[in-house]
Amino acid sequence: MLMVPKNSYFIFVLVIILNCITLCVSQDILSPIICDGNANFTINSTYQNNLDDALSSLTSDTSIRYGFYNRSVGQTPDQANVIALCRGDVEPADCRGCINEASSRIRDTCPNQKGAVGWYIDTCMLRYCNVTILGTNPDTSRIRELINISNATNVDQFNQALNQLLDQLRTEASSGGSLRKYATNSTNGPGTTRIFGYMQCTPDLSENQCYSCLDSAADVRINK
Repeated sequence: MLMVPKNSYFIFVLVIILNCITLCVSQDILSPIICDGNANFTINSTYQNNLDDALSSLTSDTSIRYGFYNRSVGQTPDQANVIALCRGDVEPADCRGCINEASSRIRDTCPNQKGAVGWYIDTCMLRYCNVTILGTNPDTSRIRELINISNATNVDQFNQALNQLLDQLRTEASSGGSLRKYATNSTNGPGTTRIFGYMQCTPDLSENQCYSCLDSAADVRINK
């Protein structure tokens, strides 16, 4: 778990395709799961079999060491598409374990929904649905602020330092390669405050897609 020093703030922005979230975390980590109520499947249907196959085989390729997994099984309209992303500094074995645990928890919470997304502690994200995911333009209307820490003192100075940090992280993360798009850094805030930042996109996004979604996510966080 990320340990945040006293008198510090941690800004965590994780961008997934069609879902952007902004997360400010303290030492208590929320693990939300969002079920898509617009489309359901019946038990033992072709879609369920495809989804179970995709989820069970998602992390089977142990040669992947950059924390991003994707799998599609079946044909339209019963195709199950799954992506998973781990925080950029997570070890491969821990990443696979987190994804497998997230898969189990999401399926328990969303037993017959065709689409769902979930985050497990502060380590990984998993999403599945019955439409194409990879390379799709992010839907910034679905930005969610999941945890809000107490307000900072000297707000103007804090926001100035925060904006500079987020600008740097956004540029660095979005310019990452096809395997990993993430950035982390820290900066001094007002007084003894230290601001820690982390941004990440799924690496299938283009540089422009990643930058735009991170920009929207950061804007929601700052202006909330």
